[in-house]
Amino acid sequence: MSTESVRKALDGILNDWATTEGITVAWENVASDVALQAPFVMPFLLPVETASVGVAISDNQDFSGIYQVSVYTEKGKGTKASRDIINSLLTAYSRGVIVNIPVTNGNQRVLVEASWASPAIDSAAWYNVPLSVRYRLFG
Repeated sequence: MSTESVRKALDGILNDWATTEGITVAWENVASDVALQAPFVMPFLLPVETASVGVAISDNQDFSGIYQVSVYTEKGKGTKASRDIINSLLTAYSRGVIVNIPVTNGNQRVLVEASWASPAIDSAAWYNVPLSVRYRLFG
Protein backbone atom coordinates (compact mmCIF):
# COMPACT_ATOMS: atom_id res chain seq x y z
CA MET A 1 0.00 0.00 0.00
CA SER A 2 1.06 3.52 -0.59
CA THR A 3 -0.09 7.08 -0.76
CA GLU A 4 -0.50 6.56 -4.51
CA SER A 5 -3.06 3.80 -3.81
CA VAL A 6 -5.02 6.25 -1.67
CA ARG A 7 -4.84 8.88 -4.41
CA LYS A 8 -6.22 6.44 -7.01
CA ALA A 9 -9.06 5.38 -4.72
CA LEU A 10 -10.15 8.93 -3.86
CA ASP A 11 -9.61 10.17 -7.43
CA GLY A 12 -11.89 7.33 -8.53
CA ILE A 13 -14.75 8.68 -6.41
CA LEU A 14 -14.16 12.16 -7.84
CA ASN A 15 -14.00 10.91 -11.42
CA ASP A 16 -17.28 8.97 -11.05
CA TRP A 17 -18.94 11.97 -9.38
CA ALA A 18 -17.71 14.41 -12.06
CA THR A 19 -18.90 12.14 -14.87
CA THR A 20 -22.35 11.91 -13.31
CA GLU A 21 -22.56 15.65 -12.58
CA GLY A 22 -21.00 16.78 -15.87
CA ILE A 23 -18.31 18.84 -14.14
CA THR A 24 -14.75 19.11 -15.39
CA VAL A 25 -11.88 17.90 -13.22
CA ALA A 26 -8.55 19.71 -13.55
CA TRP A 27 -6.26 16.85 -12.52
CA GLU A 28 -3.06 17.81 -10.77
CA ASN A 29 -0.18 18.54 -13.16
CA VAL A 30 -2.19 17.54 -16.26
CA ALA A 31 -2.41 20.12 -19.04
CA SER A 32 -5.96 21.29 -19.77
CA ASP A 33 -7.90 24.32 -20.81
CA VAL A 34 -10.34 24.36 -17.90
CA ALA A 35 -9.61 28.04 -17.33
CA LEU A 36 -12.23 28.64 -20.00
CA GLN A 37 -14.82 26.34 -18.42
CA ALA A 38 -16.65 26.94 -15.16
CA PRO A 39 -17.48 25.33 -12.89
CA PHE A 40 -14.59 22.93 -12.38
CA VAL A 41 -12.90 21.11 -9.51
CA MET A 42 -9.22 20.45 -8.75
CA PRO A 43 -8.06 17.71 -6.34
CA PHE A 44 -4.93 17.60 -4.19
CA LEU A 45 -3.67 14.88 -1.85
CA LEU A 46 -2.11 16.15 1.38
CA PRO A 47 -0.77 13.09 3.21
CA VAL A 48 0.57 13.21 6.73
CA GLU A 49 3.54 11.20 7.93
CA THR A 50 2.93 7.45 7.65
CA ALA A 51 2.85 5.82 11.07
CA SER A 52 3.44 2.24 12.21
CA VAL A 53 0.49 0.61 13.94
CA GLY A 54 2.79 -1.41 16.21
CA VAL A 55 6.31 -1.50 17.47
CA ALA A 56 7.86 -3.90 14.92
CA ILE A 57 9.24 -2.66 11.61
CA SER A 58 7.02 -5.14 9.77
CA ASP A 59 3.78 -3.94 11.43
CA ASN A 60 0.99 -2.42 9.38
CA GLN A 61 1.29 1.18 8.28
CA ASP A 62 -1.32 3.88 8.89
CA PHE A 63 -1.72 6.14 5.85
CA SER A 64 -3.81 9.20 6.58
CA GLY A 65 -4.22 12.79 5.51
CA ILE A 66 -6.48 15.20 3.69
CA TYR A 67 -7.82 14.90 0.15
CA GLN A 68 -8.74 18.43 -0.88
CA VAL A 69 -11.11 19.23 -3.73
CA SER A 70 -11.15 22.90 -4.68
CA VAL A 71 -14.44 23.94 -6.30
CA TYR A 72 -14.11 26.81 -8.77
CA THR A 73 -17.14 28.78 -9.94
CA GLU A 74 -17.56 32.07 -11.75
CA LYS A 75 -16.77 35.14 -9.73
CA GLY A 76 -19.62 37.59 -9.19
CA LYS A 77 -22.44 35.06 -9.71
CA GLY A 78 -23.32 34.40 -6.08
CA THR A 79 -22.72 31.27 -4.01
CA LYS A 80 -25.54 28.95 -5.13
CA ALA A 81 -23.53 27.12 -7.80
CA SER A 82 -20.62 26.45 -5.44
CA ARG A 83 -22.94 25.41 -2.57
CA ASP A 84 -24.77 22.93 -4.83
CA ILE A 85 -21.47 21.38 -5.94
CA ILE A 86 -20.10 21.29 -2.38
CA ASN A 87 -23.27 19.61 -1.06
CA SER A 88 -23.07 16.99 -3.80
CA LEU A 89 -19.38 16.35 -3.04
CA LEU A 90 -20.10 16.11 0.70
CA THR A 91 -22.52 13.30 -0.15
CA ALA A 92 -19.96 11.53 -2.36
CA TYR A 93 -17.32 11.77 0.37
CA SER A 94 -19.59 11.31 3.37
CA ARG A 95 -18.29 9.94 6.66
CA GLY A 96 -17.95 6.17 6.57
CA VAL A 97 -17.52 5.79 2.80
CA ILE A 98 -15.11 2.91 2.16
CA VAL A 99 -13.20 2.36 -1.07
CA ASN A 100 -11.75 -1.12 -1.61
CA ILE A 101 -8.29 -1.34 -3.16
CA PRO A 102 -7.55 -4.78 -4.62
CA VAL A 103 -4.21 -6.22 -3.51
CA THR A 104 -2.66 -9.64 -3.97
CA ASN A 105 -3.90 -10.99 -0.64
CA GLY A 106 -7.41 -9.48 -0.54
CA ASN A 107 -8.57 -5.87 -0.27
CA GLN A 108 -7.32 -2.84 1.58
CA ARG A 109 -9.83 -0.17 2.48
CA VAL A 110 -9.61 3.59 2.37
CA LEU A 111 -12.00 5.04 4.93
CA VAL A 112 -13.46 8.55 4.74
CA GLU A 113 -13.42 9.74 8.34
CA ALA A 114 -14.93 13.20 7.78
CA SER A 115 -15.50 15.84 5.13
CA TRP A 116 -16.19 19.56 5.37
CA ALA A 117 -16.17 22.77 3.37
CA SER A 118 -13.92 25.66 4.34
CA PRO A 119 -14.52 29.38 3.82
CA ALA A 120 -14.36 30.59 0.24
CA ILE A 121 -11.21 32.03 -1.29
CA ASP A 122 -12.20 35.02 -3.39
CA SER A 123 -9.58 35.64 -6.07
CA ALA A 124 -9.51 37.99 -9.03
CA ALA A 125 -10.68 35.30 -11.47
CA TRP A 126 -12.60 32.65 -9.50
CA TYR A 127 -14.75 31.97 -6.47
CA ASN A 128 -13.01 28.95 -4.87
CA VAL A 129 -14.43 26.83 -2.07
CA PRO A 130 -12.08 24.12 -0.70
CA LEU A 131 -13.63 20.85 0.41
CA SER A 132 -11.49 18.70 2.73
CA VAL A 133 -11.81 14.94 3.12
CA ARG A 134 -9.96 13.28 6.02
CA TYR A 135 -9.01 9.71 5.07
CA ARG A 136 -7.27 6.73 6.63
CA LEU A 137 -5.90 3.46 5.27
CA PHE A 138 -4.23 0.69 7.23
CA GLY A 139 -1.88 -1.24 4.97
